[in-house]
Amino acid sequence: MTSVLCRALRLISIFGLIAIVTDVPIAAQTSDVPPTYALINARIVPVSARPIQSGTLLLRHGKIAALGQDVDPPQDAIVMDAKGWTLYPGFIDPHTTIGMAELPSLEQDNAARARNIQARQRNGEPTPGLTPQLTSISTYESDGQALQAARNAGITAAAIAPPFGVFKGQSAIVTLGDGLLNDKVLRSHWAQHLGFERFRGEYPSTLMGVMATIRQHYLNAQWYGEAWNRYRNQPTTIDRPHYDEALESLQTSAAGEQPVVFTAWTENEIRRALKLADELGLNMIVNGAVEGWRVASALRTSNRPVLVSLDLRPRQGPVGFGSGGGTNPTDDPTLEDVNEAKSNAGRLYSAGVTIAFTGHGLDDPSNFLNNFRTAVDAGMSRDGALRALTITPAEILGVDDVLGSLDVGKTANVVAIKGDIFDADAEVEAVWIDGTYYDLGPNDNKHPERQVTDNEEENADTSQLKSRAEVERRAPVGPLDGEFPVTAVRHGTIMTVAGNIISGGTVLIENGKIAAVGPDSQVAVPAGAREIDATGMWVTPGLLDAHSHMSIEGGGNEGADSVTPEVRIIDVIN
Repeated sequence: MTSVLCRALRLISIFGLIAIVTDVPIAAQTSDVPPTYALINARIVPVSARPIQSGTLLLRHGKIAALGQDVDPPQDAIVMDAKGWTLYPGFIDPHTTIGMAELPSLEQDNAARARNIQARQRNGEPTPGLTPQLTSISTYESDGQALQAARNAGITAAAIAPPFGVFKGQSAIVTLGDGLLNDKVLRSHWAQHLGFERFRGEYPSTLMGVMATIRQHYLNAQWYGEAWNRYRNQPTTIDRPHYDEALESLQTSAAGEQPVVFTAWTENEIRRALKLADELGLNMIVNGAVEGWRVASALRTSNRPVLVSLDLRPRQGPVGFGSGGGTNPTDDPTLEDVNEAKSNAGRLYSAGVTIAFTGHGLDDPSNFLNNFRTAVDAGMSRDGALRALTITPAEILGVDDVLGSLDVGKTANVVAIKGDIFDADAEVEAVWIDGTYYDLGPNDNKHPERQVTDNEEENADTSQLKSRAEVERRAPVGPLDGEFPVTAVRHGTIMTVAGNIISGGTVLIENGKIAAVGPDSQVAVPAGAREIDATGMWVTPGLLDAHSHMSIEGGGNEGADSVTPEVRIIDVIN
């Protein structure tokens, strides 16, 4: 009797629980599903098709459900009159550090820095910045202010990458709505990110050390992969290799299966990145590239895409032996420097280079669209510029099946701009991310003071910018510049070194080589030759410096380690 009563009570409890659960309203059960929106009377720019001058965009369940002139809003839709708005696909930033930790502090004195380095090495901890195994997913911390700033610029999705070091780590592609990151991830391990940063107090402390470090890591990764393959093929006869998390994480990029994003701002940095990519067989993408126009031909030939920064400040690499600086904005740019930085994107695009825009490097995210328009004003085509915000970054990131255009079935990432994106005063009014509505509206803090790099048309104050010809001293074109095939240096005192000193002599040069040396009376000068009067001068062989450090970028000798035969000076010649 007792067992029957217990069973009855259990049944009552189960049915009661069912009743309680099923009594929850349907809306509450599906609260995580965004509502349906019908944006009517909007100008719609799908990017993948011709603009619709006045139509309806329907968003349902976080996806684009319909668009066109004859779309009827369903009964359950929130209908919004979007007259005066232009709707674009959500903009995509293919390189950002939203939610990433700040850079390590470099303000320690040498003794404190040395103690910290030694303690880390004793504990077997990896060197910060030599961490290809680091993932942005594992270190992400939600930053509501940064997310809002991105949305204010119309950015609805991004590749988030760790910010520091030579081997920075691996990026993830996410949408930029509020909420848990787990619900925003499109791809968790998109690319391996590299840079040319040097370390203080430990290896690599010079640019040539950085180059050697990148090279060595990938050579080690190749060896490591081969060692594990041999073990897997013959586990009974070959010892199991030691597991290395960093080298394991490099296997996909070493095989060319995972992209490698090199942050390279200047011409020299871009050329170094291209050299390493060719040498190591990397599937490389260039990021930053404010001087990309200088190497447009090499980039086009290599068929490598470029993430062009909308930080339009001219940059320069470190100069001088032992220089401790990095690649930073130029303190005193010339007018030519400024104009070249503005026209960079247009010149790359015209050269046939695949480009996407990124806000990487911007101190103030509100300059994103202002500088975008500046690039257009400086020659970038409007169609190419819009694609560089939308479908092109989606293609580079490999997510063009869900992002980058307003097509049925794609994720409901949409930007609403009052007017047209190319209007000087156009602002982002609202965005939808995964179908969730973010009303930006008028906001006094949305557009703080812009950088001076914006195109201010006739009001631009360029009075402080000198012409490059005024501030840049170049070696003058000498008399042996090839204009004349024959040159005679006459009437000088010639120190031959190989023989006697000749007073009142002539050196005859033909096609870049010394053809004759002797007294003036004994050297016949052909008609039409250029003659240089060296009366009162000494003429000597060109001097040779047997040990020079000139034209080196990024420091001199690699002194952080005692033995460094792996470094190559040819990697860092400016």
